[in-house]
Amino acid sequence: MLRDGFPQVRKVAIVLNPENLSADPIFLVSQKAAKALKLEVRRFDIRSGQDFKTVFADIAKYRADAAVIHQDAFLISHAKLFADLAIKGRLLTIGFPEYAEFGGLMGYGIDQIDQYRRAAAVVDEILKGTKPGDIPIEQASKFELIANRKTAKLIGVKFPDLILQRVNKVID
Repeated sequence: MLRDGFPQVRKVAIVLNPENLSADPIFLVSQKAAKALKLEVRRFDIRSGQDFKTVFADIAKYRADAAVIHQDAFLISHAKLFADLAIKGRLLTIGFPEYAEFGGLMGYGIDQIDQYRRAAAVVDEILKGTKPGDIPIEQASKFELIANRKTAKLIGVKFPDLILQRVNKVID
């Protein structure tokens, strides 16, 4: 999404919580995607609240054009801090949908409301007697993209029409 909206992006920081078991697989997938897009990526791990300023300084030394923030409970709980640091550093960022709500430039991910509805439907089936093992596993099929125009203005960028045509929500 960042590359579609901002084609000048070449170097991307991938921000992960290494305590999350999905961090390594997420980074491997990110490396493959980056290679296909001819992007350079580097991993930056945040383990605690004290790591944010240090990691942000390291991202600046790397001279990243943008950062992708992995969806993780710890990182979600610090979304406002990361968004504030990104604005101060004028860094293009994308994270989980809540990230944009906390001031991040863009958020992309699973539509949580749809997931809750699907979970309620599954619970309903179980309460009506369907054995849980007989219910097929479903993959998320609805995703949302949120653009924060207020943040874009603060960091001196404008969302191109290509991004604005795709968004589910714009924060002004």
